[in-house]
Amino acid sequence: MDIPAAFFFNNIEAIFPHTKKCQVQKNGIFNCDCSNNYKKEFPTFTFNINNTEFKIYPTDYIESSTSIGGSSCYVYITVNYDNDLWTAGINVMNNYYNVLDYVNEKYMIYPS
Repeated sequence: MDIPAAFFFNNIEAIFPHTKKCQVQKNGIFNCDCSNNYKKEFPTFTFNINNTEFKIYPTDYIESSTSIGGSSCYVYITVNYDNDLWTAGINVMNNYYNVLDYVNEKYMIYPS
């Protein structure tokens, strides 16, 4: 999921809890300290598009990893420096049906 740079920097403390010590990696995603409670510690994003509410839960954009040294997680959010458009990946769209109507030239998204 790409987030516009301005939104990211204006909301960084809401997106990444300070206690999680998140660090950006070379590939643009973030590695954070996470507990088993990460689903409650990271935000659920809610969008309203054409009177349809879309929710993106932490389980849609975070992958938890436990090792001998502790628990960490990968947060699949990158900063979009090129424009102000959001780009959501396949993990984000897991909770929705995508319908492409070729005849009427419409693209529709519905909660599953």
